[in-house]
Amino acid sequence: MTRFELTQASKRWRAAIAVGFISITLIPRVAVADIASAVAPARNLTDRVAERFLQMRGHVAIASYTADASGAPLESDPSILHNLERRMPLGSSIKIPLVIAYAVAIERGEIDPNESITTETWEQLYMPEADGGAHARALAELGLASDDYGFALDRSATVSVQRLMELMIHHSDNAAYDYMVRRHGEAQLGSVLADCALTSIDVPSSDVGEVLARSNHEIGTLTAARIAGFKGMSREELQAEFIKWREKFLDPQWKADEFAWRLAGGADEPYARQAAALAITDPKGAAGEFARLMIEIAQGRLISMAVSDRVAAILEWPRAWIPGAADAFERWGAKGGSIPGVLTDNNFTIAKVGDFAGSLRVTVVFVDGLGASAWKKLLDSNLFLFEQRLMSDAAFVASLQKRLERGNC
Repeated sequence: MTRFELTQASKRWRAAIAVGFISITLIPRVAVADIASAVAPARNLTDRVAERFLQMRGHVAIASYTADASGAPLESDPSILHNLERRMPLGSSIKIPLVIAYAVAIERGEIDPNESITTETWEQLYMPEADGGAHARALAELGLASDDYGFALDRSATVSVQRLMELMIHHSDNAAYDYMVRRHGEAQLGSVLADCALTSIDVPSSDVGEVLARSNHEIGTLTAARIAGFKGMSREELQAEFIKWREKFLDPQWKADEFAWRLAGGADEPYARQAAALAITDPKGAAGEFARLMIEIAQGRLISMAVSDRVAAILEWPRAWIPGAADAFERWGAKGGSIPGVLTDNNFTIAKVGDFAGSLRVTVVFVDGLGASAWKKLLDSNLFLFEQRLMSDAAFVASLQKRLERGNC
């Protein structure tokens, strides 16, 4: 299949690429010029989110606390420390460890952040619309036009590795993620996780490889038998499976056959079946370790000040991009993820308004076991508003923590 044929092919591609491939940052749809006034009208909504989380408390992990100088929860401020050791699928939250590995590689002289790569190289592992249009948005930020499927029209345009990492976090571009995972190598990524003592977090793995392991033109659409097979595999075996399919995807003819199959509707996967597969195959981690990680980044204690500062600079995109965020926050670093059944979000903030103004606070929320309707409602900004209330309303935090504790008695 030629590039022209792919571009002109049926719009059924959008149906074939199901919602399960989406793994995006939780970008809010409300301005936050003043946190308190933004949250106040949504109190009933956030109360309902809290009630739902109480009902499904076993599937929810929340870290919401002010950090003292050592990074521990400040005893004088209310905190929520719920289910922090429970490992859950991460979605695009796994991109945070990849940014750390990138920063470490720069300090070791292994990567030049100013190195340029072409869009053709960037898109070697791009699965059209597998990230909810994130790649096209990343190209647009660079002023580059894309075709109907998100491919850059200018194949020779260049982007620095540094900008690639920024776009990977800001837009959650999976093509950038897969390029950098392959470039670093899984072994090196695992070494960085060990250096950071991140024992609960799986090594970043190929996203396109995971997508293809679920379904492709050689093995057909996702089946219950394949999901059962995933369940019997170790993490190392899953990694090897993802690498196998990723490398196949680099073959031009194999890729053309795969695109043709998906355009014909071959990859249609019901939400529930995708959620069941991703609960097994997606990299996992614990909210408690991500909370510690975010605090160490913000305080300059992750590996070194230079590494921490470089990671923080990439994560602190919201103040420049979310309307009103610069007025509400002195600092705000964020990265989240979304896959069927799961939402994750990680934040460190120093707010200018609200009950915790002037303090470094971490807000991490992981939720799994979500049905399609609840998942969509939370994705459509309900989770964001809930988190904003955790960042600004001390009474809400204290009340929710007490209710969560009572439920665990």
